[in-house]
Amino acid sequence: MSILHVVRHGETDWNRERRFQGHRGPGLNAVGREQAADLATRLAASLPPATPVYTSDLTRARETAAAIAAALGSVARPRADLRERGLGLLEGRTYAELARTHPEAVARYRSREDRDAIPQSEPLARFERRVLDAARDIALACEEAVVVTHGGVLRVLLRAALGPGKTFALGNCSCYRLEVRGEAIARLP
Repeated sequence: MSILHVVRHGETDWNRERRFQGHRGPGLNAVGREQAADLATRLAASLPPATPVYTSDLTRARETAAAIAAALGSVARPRADLRERGLGLLEGRTYAELARTHPEAVARYRSREDRDAIPQSEPLARFERRVLDAARDIALACEEAVVVTHGGVLRVLLRAALGPGKTFALGNCSCYRLEVRGEAIARLP
């Protein structure tokens, strides 16, 4: 059994503008840096020193993880398998922009009828498998860890813990405690 403290990265300008980030996007903005520092302080007060910190290799997550790792006296370990889903055509754009250029694909994506409707996006099933494998791999490596990642990754993990069909509004720098036991994932209070 392992406990993972799974964190969504701090705010970026693209979050504020409601742009899809996927594998692209800027680093943290001033609010995001403050969010990361605040969360780092809270985690340092509740976790043992040198708790391992794993992070997506994308800039916004790495910057958040660096603040947390420094507060814990640890080192952030980047992993490509903790990246957000590759969103192809969506990346860098808003729904409004895409609705003008690709209205049918956006309508299918928003309705959840076809989450693979966006051209060049990472297939959802492959993304979900990548995320679950990464969480289980980290759980095998240590009894407790902080995992800094993205909203889409968190949604996959929370659905694995709470069941399919759930939707989540995840704030920047939100943190969820998950227990990983073999293939099973459960949310802890």
